[in-house]
Amino acid sequence: MIKVRLTGLFLLLTLIVCVWLTWELGLFSFASLRADGKPQTSVEAIQKAFQEKAKALEVKEAELVRKERELSEKEKLLSDQLNRYEATVKEQQKKISELEQLRDSRLSAFRMVYEKMDPKRAAKIIEEMETPMASQILSTIRQDRAAEILSKMAPEKALAVTEQFLGHKNSIDRNLAASSKKAVNEAEGKPKSKGGEP
Repeated sequence: MIKVRLTGLFLLLTLIVCVWLTWELGLFSFASLRADGKPQTSVEAIQKAFQEKAKALEVKEAELVRKERELSEKEKLLSDQLNRYEATVKEQQKKISELEQLRDSRLSAFRMVYEKMDPKRAAKIIEEMETPMASQILSTIRQDRAAEILSKMAPEKALAVTEQFLGHKNSIDRNLAASSKKAVNEAEGKPKSKGGEP
């Protein structure tokens, strides 16, 4: 008899624990009603929760796909811009090189003309030029020939040309660097700042 009572008590206690656990886990609820007013079973509640989570995941996945596509488009755009920039820089460098060659060939042609010319006549022509141009031409002529031409020039002009020539070598390097930098900045679309420096 005691065994029967203990067994009954044990079964009752087990039933109470099972109902309590079911209630705590949300598998049994009186508040869950379907659209037709009937209570939802725990299976229906779980299916509904899974469907809602699946829909939320689909929305997030669609958003991720959209963002990946946008990122890919922006990456392609940046790559195209970089390629255009590099092509522009190469083109500008090529133009600078061509201009330098043209300048050198013109200077070489004038050098030959003035070297063959009578020093007195060459001095008269060079005296009429602006000082920077006169200095540039005389800098390409052989030293002995340039000395003859300078000696036939008016002393003031010869002095100005000499001073220009002494500062000319340093300024050529600075001017070349500045023009190269300017071409690159224009290719990049950077605005000029004071003094032509970016």
